[in-house]
Amino acid sequence: MRKSLPKYRIAALLIVLSLAFFAIQHVIFDNPTEAGFLFFQDLAFMPLHVLIVTFILESIIKEREKRERLEQLNIVVSAFFSEVGMDAIRAFNPYIKNMDDIASYVKVTGLWEGADFKAAASKVIGYHFEADCKAGDLEETRQLLSGKKSSILAMFENPNLLENSRFTSMLWAIYHVMDELNSRDGFWDLPETDYDHLSVDIERAYKLLVIEWLFYMKHLKGKYPYLFSLALRKNPFADNKSVIVY
Repeated sequence: MRKSLPKYRIAALLIVLSLAFFAIQHVIFDNPTEAGFLFFQDLAFMPLHVLIVTFILESIIKEREKRERLEQLNIVVSAFFSEVGMDAIRAFNPYIKNMDDIASYVKVTGLWEGADFKAAASKVIGYHFEADCKAGDLEETRQLLSGKKSSILAMFENPNLLENSRFTSMLWAIYHVMDELNSRDGFWDLPETDYDHLSVDIERAYKLLVIEWLFYMKHLKGKYPYLFSLALRKNPFADNKSVIVY
């Protein structure tokens, strides 16, 4: 594999080429006065060239790269909810005792616009979910999350996650619940303090998961209506559990 030239060699080569062209111009046209005038004219415009290349073009390139990274991150988020997120929400739903007060804010419909998603996310962010880990089947939840472990770990390996600390925090919260459940031999006759601890872990993971799901649905509604249509039919908060279109 050929190695690229060091920058200082490239700079030296460009200087040599420039001097060579000036020499050829002098030999052919033999007009040093005009050559000097053109040289200083080029120098006069050089700061403007530097401004255009260094600041304007660089900012355009960085902005495009940022959009590409965000798009790649959205692909990761979409894969997460297809493989893990939807099932995790359904698994956590039975543990949440106070869903009635927030239910209307998470039942996304096809009529929702950007402002509706933002209002719902703000409501969920400020809402205190109350979980009771004894209200559901912890063993079933452990098995479900353990089956998703490889998918969750694969998400952590994606460098694009650095662009979204909120999503990373949500992943850690889910992984922590899985780790807590896997660290126990069973869930019978545990101390009340331990049940309370598990309930708090579920509350944290559930809240972050619902917030991220709302942002995910907002993204689909704006950019991929056909994916949004399917996501609506798979809505873990909807009364209709079928994805069949009637």
